[in-house]
Amino acid sequence: MSYIDDKRYVLAHTDRRALLEQLAEEAVELSQAALKLIRAEKLSNNPTAANVSIASEQLNEELADVLVAADAIGVPILESCDNSKWHRWAARIKKECEM
Repeated sequence: MSYIDDKRYVLAHTDRRALLEQLAEEAVELSQAALKLIRAEKLSNNPTAANVSIASEQLNEELADVLVAADAIGVPILESCDNSKWHRWAARIKKECEM
């Protein structure tokens, strides 16, 4: 499936409330990742053993999740032709539907 097919599948099988819940959940995770990176970069007086590179990767991952969730509720987001997030989301829904 292409990312557009995955996106259409997710949107056809997910109601607006669930999409908003997903956005809220991903936003919280983005916030936590940003705070972890602040600590990893020693930009606060609350140090962590977290690696800066890993914390930065986690921030990028969470931002991508927020952008996908925002796109799902209709916030205009630039779309990528190769977006694996829609595929993973569609796969999770398909798995749940099969149960």
